Amino acid sequence: GEIRIPSVSVGRHAFDGCTNITSLKESDNTGHLSNYVSLSDSAFESCSSLSSVSFYMFIINSIGSRCFGNCTSLSSVTVDSGLSSISVADDAFEGSTNISNVRTRYSNLIKAIPKDNLTFVWRTRIPSEKSYIIDESECENATALTRYWLDTSSQYVHRIGANAFKGCTALNSFSNIYISAYATSYIDDSAFEGCTALTS
Repeated sequence: GEIRIPSVSVGRHAFDGCTNITSLKESDNTGHLSNYVSLSDSAFESCSSLSSVSFYMFIINSIGSRCFGNCTSLSSVTVDSGLSSISVADDAFEGSTNISNVRTRYSNLIKAIPKDNLTFVWRTRIPSEKSYIIDESECENATALTRYWLDTSSQYVHRIGANAFKGCTALNSFSNIYISAYATSYIDDSAFEGCTALTS
């Protein structure tokens, strides 16, 4: 069933192997939203029925190693913390290869998502930032990715990093992408190499 987490940190292996959890959200009564929330190593590892993770209001500052490892039913991930940056272990989602939709403001979280079945990325806005940065290798070899969407057209893209979308052979659509004319903005090496389906 659905688990709602209050505004507290979740320890190592806290829900490891809880195979009947289907969705994970923040509690309706989130308490002290100013609390930093850490999701520790293997906190939800091998929750094989978990299909969605949605955190909109928590101030999540870290997602640990294999926190959502081997969550084989996980298809949708939303992490929209109030911080401008968070720590995400490279293997936070290792083995969770059925993730298809991601909504987040954090490039490093996108990079940690397995790319096997990723089809849609929604990058939300960091209020304190005046521009987006699409990090190097952010979606590299996400061969199922068809759409990359930015939350608003009011901010320009400052940089698209090297190999950001390299090998995204199904990518055919961007939304709200505005490349500034400022000299400090640039598209780096091989950013769109092999994007043979890209039309707009």
